[in-house]
Amino acid sequence: MDGLIPLGNFTRATKENELQNKKICLSFWIPIPRKPIRLIKGNAIHHSKGPVYERGREFMLKKKNRCPRGVVEVIVTESIQ
Repeated sequence: MDGLIPLGNFTRATKENELQNKKICLSFWIPIPRKPIRLIKGNAIHHSKGPVYERGREFMLKKKNRCPRGVVEVIVTESIQ
């Protein structure tokens, strides 16, 4: 698989957003000099069952002893620097 798999518990509104809009941009914020940095753009696929979900579930159980409500697979279409 070529892509990223962010894991975590998210709100119902986020899941509904993911199902309606498959485009995603991952970014982070640098506090000083107060600047956002975009890392990648891609297409999101939400998984709540199946092999991708199970892989994420196993990872979270080992690290946090919790199960995610879902796993977002991100197929990277553009790397931004």
